[in-house]
Amino acid sequence: MAVVAALVIVTGAPLLLGLVHSTTDDHDAMHDAADSLVDTQQLSIAATARAAAARTFLRTGDAALLADRDAAAGQLDAVLSRLTARGRELGELDAIRGLGLRAGHAIDVALAAGDKVATWEREVAPAQLALRDAIEARVRGERAYFEQVRADEQAASRRVRELAVALVAIALLGLALAASILVRTGRMLFVRQRAEQEHALRQLLDQIPVGLVVAHNDGAPAYANAQARALLEGEGVSLDALFAGARERMFELGTDNVYPPARLPLRRALAGEHLESNDVELRRRDGETIPLHMRGAPVCDRDGKQLCAVTAFQDVRELLKMGGRDALTGLVNRAAIDQRFTRERLLAERGGRPVAVAVLDLDRFKAVNDRHGHATGDLVLREAARTVGACMRRTDIVARWGGEEFVIVMPDTDARGAGRAMEKALDAVRALGVAAPGGAPLRVTFSAGVVESRAGESLELAVSRADQLLYQAKATGRDRVLAERTRSDTGKLARASSAHARA
Repeated sequence: MAVVAALVIVTGAPLLLGLVHSTTDDHDAMHDAADSLVDTQQLSIAATARAAAARTFLRTGDAALLADRDAAAGQLDAVLSRLTARGRELGELDAIRGLGLRAGHAIDVALAAGDKVATWEREVAPAQLALRDAIEARVRGERAYFEQVRADEQAASRRVRELAVALVAIALLGLALAASILVRTGRMLFVRQRAEQEHALRQLLDQIPVGLVVAHNDGAPAYANAQARALLEGEGVSLDALFAGARERMFELGTDNVYPPARLPLRRALAGEHLESNDVELRRRDGETIPLHMRGAPVCDRDGKQLCAVTAFQDVRELLKMGGRDALTGLVNRAAIDQRFTRERLLAERGGRPVAVAVLDLDRFKAVNDRHGHATGDLVLREAARTVGACMRRTDIVARWGGEEFVIVMPDTDARGAGRAMEKALDAVRALGVAAPGGAPLRVTFSAGVVESRAGESLELAVSRADQLLYQAKATGRDRVLAERTRSDTGKLARASSAHARA
């Protein structure tokens, strides 16, 4: 019997290890499915934001909303591109892309029509409805796929357990010593595999940029991932305290009414509902109010028996900002600063206040890339962006314009005050301790041009004028800031550049 047991172990162990590797592949598939589900949900948010911005523009005439619409349209295209890159259900994605183009064209037609409201109802509403239905169908498909991947992963885990138990059972028929060894080996494999699965799953869920909370069928808290704890201010507290605190700080959107507990997505999911909600806002202890996009669903086994319920939620503001950041430096990107500059310029014109625009370019940056590699170049860009941003006020807007060029918009600041601010930033950049791969220190400087925006001037035109001063700074030796002379320099305009005072 010992020989039989040993033979079974020798032949069965590789199969067991193969199943363990299979569960790892299932984890990867579930991660990909979760990403696809989140991206598909973001399609609905972007499509709704695009139509809402255009519809609000019809009522208010605020041109800034057109930029919001364009930003939402860009986010819609970006999400579609990510989904297409995964290569699943390309026919559905092509259909959604076509419906999105049709809805966008209908919005353009409505904005240009004489009778905008009637044209909206006739052209845009049906196109937007068709797009929403297509996206919702896609969400249902992605959810079903995610649940199937989860079920496959659970089945793989069961197969591993069944095989381990079988090996142990057969080993027990052999000699006492052989049986003891096999039992210990089987238990060690089982415990380690289980622990690795749980650890990997928790790591996966903590990386998802969506808050996830899970409750047992009796309503008792079961799990909250890292994003949920961050949003709900629950780091370091028990699950019971986390859930109780969250319920107390959930309000109906735009009101002081506590959100009815019976309507909360998790409570309704425990009752077997699949639902989505956009009418909840979270009020944090510091007074910040966060609008939430929430989904709730029951989790069932293959036989349809409910095991628990899950709620996923996201900060709506973060969803809207995702398309406005530069991936390398973390600064706002070119599209985002253009939109924000337009708003600041309009506010400044109404209040008779100045807005300064600065353009800076890192000196001899190409030589850094050529001599030390792009990794060092990226490090210089990140450190320079961090340093310049730290020298600016909270109200200033620092953006990566492209390559090694940055643009800074400074509200309530004239060209002279902005020039002094940029001189201070230049001193800080000169003091950077960036080292080349060999350890030798790199000297980092920049050249900059500073102008004061003019009435009705676009950011492109202001940047173009600042670029001319930047080129002069480069031509006269680099490592300097040139600011235009304005009326404030001659005393004709009573503006205090101390509005941009810095310590």
